[in-house]
Amino acid sequence: MPTWSARRRPGRTLGLLLLVILSFLVLRRWSWRGLVPTWLRHRHSGLQAKGQNFMLEDSTFWIFGGSIHYFRVPREYWRDRLLKLRACGLNTLTTYVPWNLHEPERGKFDFSGNLDLEAFVLLAAEVGLWVILRPGPYVCSELDLGGLPSWLLQDSGMRLRTTYKGFTDAVDLYFDHLMSRVVPLQYRYGGPVIAVQVENEYGSYNRDPAYMPYVKRERQADLSDPSQALEDRGIVELLLTSDNKDGLSKGVMDGVLATINLQSQSELQLLVTYLLSVQRGCLMGEEDLRYRASDTSISPNASLVLWRFCERGCAELVPGVISVSLGQSCAKSGSGSNTRLWTVLRGIVVASVQPKMVMEYWTGWFDSWGGPHNILDSSEVLKTVSAIVDAGSSINLYMFHGGTNFGFMNGALHFQDYKSDVTSYGKCPQLGPFLCTQLYYDAVLTEAGDYTAKYVKLREFFGSVSGAPLPLPPDLLPKTAYEAVKPVFCLSLWDVLPYLEEAVGREVRSRTTELNCVMRSQVEEVFLLPSRPCHQRANPGSGGCLLPATPGRRGPARLFSMQPVSSEKPVNMENLPINDGNGQSFGYTLYETTITSSGILSGLVRDRGQVFVNTVSVGFLDYKRKEVAIPLIQGFILLRILVENCGRVNYGDNINDQRKGLIGDLYLNDSPLRGFKIYSLEMKKGFFKSFLGDKWNPVPDVPTFPAFFLGVLSVPLSPYDTFMKLEGWEKGVVFVNGQNLGRYWNVGPQETLYLPGVWLAEGINQVIVFEEKMAGPMIQFTETPHLGRRQYVD
Repeated sequence: MPTWSARRRPGRTLGLLLLVILSFLVLRRWSWRGLVPTWLRHRHSGLQAKGQNFMLEDSTFWIFGGSIHYFRVPREYWRDRLLKLRACGLNTLTTYVPWNLHEPERGKFDFSGNLDLEAFVLLAAEVGLWVILRPGPYVCSELDLGGLPSWLLQDSGMRLRTTYKGFTDAVDLYFDHLMSRVVPLQYRYGGPVIAVQVENEYGSYNRDPAYMPYVKRERQADLSDPSQALEDRGIVELLLTSDNKDGLSKGVMDGVLATINLQSQSELQLLVTYLLSVQRGCLMGEEDLRYRASDTSISPNASLVLWRFCERGCAELVPGVISVSLGQSCAKSGSGSNTRLWTVLRGIVVASVQPKMVMEYWTGWFDSWGGPHNILDSSEVLKTVSAIVDAGSSINLYMFHGGTNFGFMNGALHFQDYKSDVTSYGKCPQLGPFLCTQLYYDAVLTEAGDYTAKYVKLREFFGSVSGAPLPLPPDLLPKTAYEAVKPVFCLSLWDVLPYLEEAVGREVRSRTTELNCVMRSQVEEVFLLPSRPCHQRANPGSGGCLLPATPGRRGPARLFSMQPVSSEKPVNMENLPINDGNGQSFGYTLYETTITSSGILSGLVRDRGQVFVNTVSVGFLDYKRKEVAIPLIQGFILLRILVENCGRVNYGDNINDQRKGLIGDLYLNDSPLRGFKIYSLEMKKGFFKSFLGDKWNPVPDVPTFPAFFLGVLSVPLSPYDTFMKLEGWEKGVVFVNGQNLGRYWNVGPQETLYLPGVWLAEGINQVIVFEEKMAGPMIQFTETPHLGRRQYVD
């Protein structure tokens, strides 16, 4: 590369100056408009609510949307799912943005690999879709803690979804980062984002009247000025709220378009009517109402009628008109200028008529462990969708494609009973080469992206509405049933603990999508397979491989310790001094202490704790089982409790009480126990590096549980999608090539785990099963999922 000497620099400067002057003279004769790309020239106003219609620039616009969550779908399948959405006749993608996944540790953000929000949104634009973004900060979405990061709960006084300073400070930091990525994706800047949702179903929570105005502005600095909206961070597109029938009356806000969530036709008219009453109608500002009611041209009695009219919630309104009976009752009540009153009322109704939008039409419902598999008939779905559109409403299908709760991301509900959500977020058995009957969440596409009867019927419907030919649906991705895997090696959790005490793992952030080479080396070493080249070595000449993290991430290696924590008292997961002070978010935590007597063990365990005396299981502590009898054993006894976070509540009033592990003291015969050793078992990718090949043992006739089982799945040709079936196993988690497929549990309803073909490699693939209590002889594979007992949603 040439270098400039000091003697030549003045000449270069003069040349640059002349170039600038020449450019200025030329550009003066050009229209600056010509420098703007054609596709940006006509973007001025974006999506707007005008009268009863949505308008995009100068054209009437119907939102026909479908929800797909990028974080629940392997990145390699994003295009396939989006093309199928477009081929169904839909024009808009909606997606949540999960805070807990994007900021797993305070101030450390991850928008890489499967979490690359920008790539997902731009891909939607590439296939011809608009986007409605739902950034939260709370999103529900059947995610752990509704998508809020668990480290927020380290603060004992935390009040989530309020203007509590500890919460808003964290939101501000997150939104500063998130919105810097979102702003360029907006319609008026050339992107596909046409609307942004403010929070999510806040009317059902409604703990702080200042909170929604704060989220709308995204700044806490000036709560007296609600006019800034999201513009403080550059959001210029249409703002929406989204609430169900129970929260609609409390979730609306001034200057934001209210939308509704529903599932049945019976809810439709109730919600549409009420929506008309709250959108700039009877819930207009108090001063505006006082002004209108005190109008001197209206008699006092007539003014009273106006107030009562608003108090009744405009129950007798229909779109665009006032019912005759209401007009007559108003006329009878007033003694003055009733014509003037009629004009005022008509003005209120006209002002209240805004576009109707069903933000979530629930195409099915989610399943919980131990319950039935919920399904919604495709004919009922078509009937309701038709009714919504015929009523003049735009619609979003929730879910269009559910995907999978990979890892430990699932949420839970806790009203009368605690119910943890299953791993699958959309699946069904396939019938023939094209159709499947029903699926979990009962989404329009299955968990594996296959078509359903709902898809066929809805595609025909939206095709008739659009009046234009639809793109052809993409071909289905092939499925296969691989040969069963017999676990050959095993390692008890109790045998793993010493290695954890010694282990210092290393995470390496890399963009590679290659198979985890540590895992591959481990399998090859265990099974004495020929060594394969490793793309990255820990040290030159060494046989150890660096451990790739999520594809798409690049950065310096970061050491993390898996050594246990010593504490006089039990510490809940969130407050463990690990992960750079951010605590533990997911997985299991093992608590150990010593006792010298038998008795009754009691304590608050969240969510499910298996109790061991030395290595023998003696019972469980959970929401219903409050005590466990500890048998008499001579000498010192090692008492262990393996506690699983089965999923933090994602919806309801009790989200502030979602700390996991042992909560408070653990008692034996009402005396608090002391002196704990606490192991964090999040089972991240680096976890398995602590016990490599020579530490595994052949599977014994009677394994000691809990235990890890290791097997090899051989893929002779190009990998295809498949479903893993663990018949004979009881409860645990499955890892394939380091990817956490999620939980399984023989209580059902889910009986199989989805294994995307893109996570497999041709040749050797490592399978590790963590089983809590009982192992089966084989790990089976099938082309179709098994759903369990069905229950039709009313």
